[in-house]
Amino acid sequence: MADIKTEVLEHLPKDAEISSCNFEGANIILYTKSKDFFLDSGTTIRDVVNAIKKRVELRPDPSIVLDMEKAKEMIMKVMPEDAKVSNVIFDPQRSQVIIEAEKPGLAIGKSGDILKDIRRQTLWVPLIKRTPTIRSKIIENIRGVLYENNDFRRKFLDQVGKRVYSGWIRGKKDEWVRISFLGASRQVGRSCFLLQTPESRILLDCGINVAAQGEQMFPHFDAPELKINEIDAVIVSHAHLDHCLPPHTPVLLDDGVIKPIDEVKEGDSLVGIDFKTGKKKIGRCVSKLRTESHKDTYKIRTPYFTIEASPNHKFFVVDNLEVKEIKADELSKGMIIPGSFGALPKIKSIEMHPVDYEEMLSLPKDAAAFLRDVRKKKGWTQYWVSKQLGKGINYASDIENKYSHIGISGLKDVLKLYGISQETFMRNYNVQATAFPKELSMELAQLVGYLTGDGHISSEYSIRATDHSTECLKHYTGIVKGIFSHDAIIRHHPDISKDAHIIEINNVGIKRFLEENFGNFLVESKQRKVPERIVLGSEQAVRGFIRGIADAEGCVTNNVCISSYSIEMLETLQFLLSSLGIPTSLDARYNRINISSAIGLRKYAELIGFGHPQKMQKLMSLLDKMSGAKERLHEFLPISSNELRHIFEKVGMSGTAKGKNNLARLPLGIVDWKRQSNSYPERKTVSQLLGILNKRVTDLSNASQKGLRQKRIALSLTIDEVDNLADATVTQVRYREREKLKDDLYSSINKRLGEKLDSTINEAKSIISRIQALMDMPVCWQKITTITKSENKYPYLVDIEVEPTNNFIANGVVVHNSAMIPLLFRYGYEGPVYCTEPTRDIMALLALDYISVGHSEAAKQLFTATDVKEMVKHCICLNYEEVSDITPDVRLTLYDAGHILGSAICHLHIGNGLHNLVYTGDLNYETSNLLSMAHTQFPRVETLMIESTYGGKDDNPPSRKDCEKYFLDIVKSSIDNGGKVLLPVLGVGRSQEIQVILERAMAEGLIPKVTVYVQGLVWDITAIHTAYPDYFNSRIKKSIFHQNSNPFLSPIFKQVTSHKEMQAVIESGDPCIIMATSGMMEGGASVEYFKALAENPKHNLVITNYVGPGSLARRLQDGEREISYMVGENRTETVKVRMGINTISGFSGHSSRSQLMSYVSRIDPKPKKILLIHGENTKCLDLASSLHKSYKIETVAPRNLDSIRLR
Repeated sequence: MADIKTEVLEHLPKDAEISSCNFEGANIILYTKSKDFFLDSGTTIRDVVNAIKKRVELRPDPSIVLDMEKAKEMIMKVMPEDAKVSNVIFDPQRSQVIIEAEKPGLAIGKSGDILKDIRRQTLWVPLIKRTPTIRSKIIENIRGVLYENNDFRRKFLDQVGKRVYSGWIRGKKDEWVRISFLGASRQVGRSCFLLQTPESRILLDCGINVAAQGEQMFPHFDAPELKINEIDAVIVSHAHLDHCLPPHTPVLLDDGVIKPIDEVKEGDSLVGIDFKTGKKKIGRCVSKLRTESHKDTYKIRTPYFTIEASPNHKFFVVDNLEVKEIKADELSKGMIIPGSFGALPKIKSIEMHPVDYEEMLSLPKDAAAFLRDVRKKKGWTQYWVSKQLGKGINYASDIENKYSHIGISGLKDVLKLYGISQETFMRNYNVQATAFPKELSMELAQLVGYLTGDGHISSEYSIRATDHSTECLKHYTGIVKGIFSHDAIIRHHPDISKDAHIIEINNVGIKRFLEENFGNFLVESKQRKVPERIVLGSEQAVRGFIRGIADAEGCVTNNVCISSYSIEMLETLQFLLSSLGIPTSLDARYNRINISSAIGLRKYAELIGFGHPQKMQKLMSLLDKMSGAKERLHEFLPISSNELRHIFEKVGMSGTAKGKNNLARLPLGIVDWKRQSNSYPERKTVSQLLGILNKRVTDLSNASQKGLRQKRIALSLTIDEVDNLADATVTQVRYREREKLKDDLYSSINKRLGEKLDSTINEAKSIISRIQALMDMPVCWQKITTITKSENKYPYLVDIEVEPTNNFIANGVVVHNSAMIPLLFRYGYEGPVYCTEPTRDIMALLALDYISVGHSEAAKQLFTATDVKEMVKHCICLNYEEVSDITPDVRLTLYDAGHILGSAICHLHIGNGLHNLVYTGDLNYETSNLLSMAHTQFPRVETLMIESTYGGKDDNPPSRKDCEKYFLDIVKSSIDNGGKVLLPVLGVGRSQEIQVILERAMAEGLIPKVTVYVQGLVWDITAIHTAYPDYFNSRIKKSIFHQNSNPFLSPIFKQVTSHKEMQAVIESGDPCIIMATSGMMEGGASVEYFKALAENPKHNLVITNYVGPGSLARRLQDGEREISYMVGENRTETVKVRMGINTISGFSGHSSRSQLMSYVSRIDPKPKKILLIHGENTKCLDLASSLHKSYKIETVAPRNLDSIRLR
């Protein structure tokens, strides 16, 4: 490191006055205090560059530059007005000034004259940045992050430079070069490759597989050769991009509070389980995501719990006595999963919202007379009082003479004016005013529970509930009186033939208060739910609510049951009862929850009971009858009978030796457990097993001190088995067992049996330890009784990531994070990320969109905005064909890949010429309507690593020209018929090419001019495109730079920013074109447009991108013409598809098979080896065979986790 700086300084003259020499990545920056040397260094710097073959830049020392205000004034003075300068930002530490302008060419001036003038007059180094012609918040934010973290960037880039030059030498190195395939090998997606030399560890891309689920979505970060903290650099070739629970699912926090998962925030501490220690452990929520992409959910029921989850949400099961993860769609009836019992929140105050209600009171005659006497004693007239109160002139007179219907606030004002205590006045004269509680009490929760069970709204002013027991109704009139100071009425049911009475709460204020705080809880019976404030409330509130609903809908026979037509209500009640430690079973056939066990009934009586006298009496009688019943929870442990048989085999209890342990003498419970197929034991039986295993360890230990036969019998081995173990004949073993001969063979047999005893003892101890850990876990293991798959009825699902436990308790069940693998920065990576500027911006935009919308199921790295910011801060952006050292022995050059904006082919020059690797990433070897074709000329190539997405023999789609014509024919036909064209699109690549096609077609009159509405992520990425026109093909650049015509600025494009605007587009009778995300129609605006337009044959849907199996777009492609979807929670609507459904496959950003073959034939120089990646297995192998036959080049299609020595 010091050597290269010394060498640079040795080439400079003494009058250069160099004040410092720093690194900015691989660039060497010199600062001079000499104004003359800065302005006219002659060929000095060029000579230094030629000598050391590194980039060197000369800048003025910050002490000699012009004052920033004067410099800005000068800059604005020399800048042409047409350049449209939008911002001038100074970087004083680097002596640079960044000038943001809409037209950089005008800001630079002819031959750079304006920049030279600024440099000469101010001594600042001017840099021109293009302002996007369509405003881009992401670019503004990225530039803001870089400006705000300028000091960090300076230090970071200097550290990168120190690393690059720490082992720098001039000559060629003699070292090994290896590449490991962590993803995208014989598959599409999750591109990730680790390039290694003795000096360097470089990660090429870090992608995801959008079509996969679970671990198959992500690179193999667990590969032994990958150590995040040892990675020197990450190279991103291009920017491309959910296991979840319903938003209301309650989760348990460590302070005892229960929250819906949708309200969990980053930083919240949640209760989980450490499955290694078997203890509860607190984890912290590090990220949260909403996702709209799941079409189905799975409802998993056990005797005590019910939970609903997305198909790939992970649960825990036990296999081979070890806790493992399994997805919801892989669970099956009879499996055992862990739950949490008795995990109810601690006492927590839930505030009640005040109700906006002005109660009208009736004053007794003597109360009105009292007010009149007080007024007269004070000598006030009625007119004066009315005026003081700001009321009408007859206000005081009405109070004194009509004494009725005075508002509560008006009465308070009068009493205050008269100096009378409100409390005393209302008590003395029995003025009835409704009281509204400020907190959720047990009694209020009980009333809400009772009304939820049997109540209904009888009018705008009244709530009623019906009951056969007048004693029960009297109990609730007392509760109403105690809470609200209101007298509820009891009267006979209007139908006199019924033996029932009703309670009436005729008070609009109480009705509004209950609706304000507990929602619309008196809806139709099948739609009723436990109010959220109850679920999130204290233990007392939960107990009160359950008592109330049991008073209304409970009964006592040989058990306690609570009925409801609402399954969701029953599932939540089951969760709440389980949280209280009360085991229940849910009987979905008869819509009820049953409490049948002795422990459950006793705990129910202790914590809840009934307010209904007759029901409480029956419960106490039932408990008397069960006085001798055992109080234990009916709990299985996750050790199957198959596993038990394996345990007996491992500890030597299943052999056929004469005199061995007789399994038939084992406890009956264990014998039954072993004999039954795939059965599970209760806790008591497992405790017996532990006793047997411990005794087994003792017996084996004792046998180790005995003779050959005792050892063999203890191990349940036959003589034949010892024969195989010790390499002796049966006769030899039998003879020595009889102690007839103690020779070397005897010693050998004895040694082998001793070793077998030791290994069996160790195995038994290990099994005991694992079983004990399962028994000690603070969970309740439950057998799955039913699993139901149904259409997702929720607008979105929610996923949280909890570290370090990677699990949390949701609805009483211990579940996995469902989180995706965090980004490299979350793992502790702190090094540079190399890419182009457009790639950085699009990468950041997609990441932030992923966080906010939670759309991509494949994005395993569940990151936060902070992680995205860190990524931006660590980005080092390179232009195409700019050479940069990235480690001491690897030099990187990026070339145009033609795939999407800013996509790059990576040329890696390793070991100063030892080996050259070209990694194409995704490439398109065809000039598209927007981008140039992939680059083929390189200095040297020994190994080519190329994608094979469309490498199969049948992967030769129609030409772009034919596809474009077909597309425009559909558009023109639809517009001519007065219809709309809906284009579901992905955010990047094809969307912008389609915009270019539409703009040109309308300009040339090929299709009528109509509005093209753009909604979603497409608009933001299009804005990024306008900031980087230098990355377009020559035709588009000529149009922008020489003809002042930017296709993206055409007035035909209009952004849709709100639901209101979207409805206006739908309802408009004018033909138009609509571009909306998502491209697979898994959610978002494209689905909403489809629902509105599908039944009109005038309209057309055009699919231009890949669509995954099961997605709505794929279903339409496959011919499905009746699409059902949920409206609200319980209603399904069906759309009959009459609009045209069209698919166009030729606008891909990938190369076809023939283009891939052509690319290899034209790459210069020819590689010695080809590595095929990013393609399905058959396509990789097919293309490999064809390339080898055609060009006689060694071609390999590696598998994931393969490592190949390149040198």
